[in-house]
Amino acid sequence: MSRQRTIRDQNFWRSPRLLNCTTEDKVALLHLLTAPDSNITGVYPLVPRIAGAEIGWTADQWLQVIHRLQDEDLARYDNVRLIVWVKIWWDHHSATQVTGPKLRARALEEIRRIPSEWLDDFLNDFKERLNDDQQDWIDESLRPRSKRYVEEDSILHGCHIDTVSASVIPNTKPQLKLSTKTPTSLPTSYELDMSGIPPEHRTVVV
Repeated sequence: MSRQRTIRDQNFWRSPRLLNCTTEDKVALLHLLTAPDSNITGVYPLVPRIAGAEIGWTADQWLQVIHRLQDEDLARYDNVRLIVWVKIWWDHHSATQVTGPKLRARALEEIRRIPSEWLDDFLNDFKERLNDDQQDWIDESLRPRSKRYVEEDSILHGCHIDTVSASVIPNTKPQLKLSTKTPTSLPTSYELDMSGIPPEHRTVVV
């Protein structure tokens, strides 16, 4: 599927964040922002040998540059998992567009793949560029399912019919008392049939 990536030129070439960058650093950043392996969040797998070849460098040259970009807090790279985080991604791509109906499912899938040690920093930077509703949606979507169930269960228990409300006013009106006395003897007209009981086991019933 074809795609188009647009870099905001003034935000890039005149960015104060890039003042200490060499020409090689800027070329590498342009590549990271437009790489064929990139995704919609700016955190994606990247192999140094392949990334270097696409620019015309060796893998070692690419790694030297990415280390400089890390020192400038412009990118992070995990040498073990071969994953890059382009930290200037949202300076050149729309964060609000990623939370739109067409992309939000894919965005969540990509965010859930971000290494745990990067996730908090990534979300803080990402949510700063969203409105309140979009931030709430991100928080709700990424909340663990077990935590949702606990909260829903707490709500249900809080609405239990046996719960006494503090606003209930007790009824102070005198109540009509009903007699609880029950008869202790059978009517005298009732005779107990003892014909089926042997005489030696009969007793006088009062």
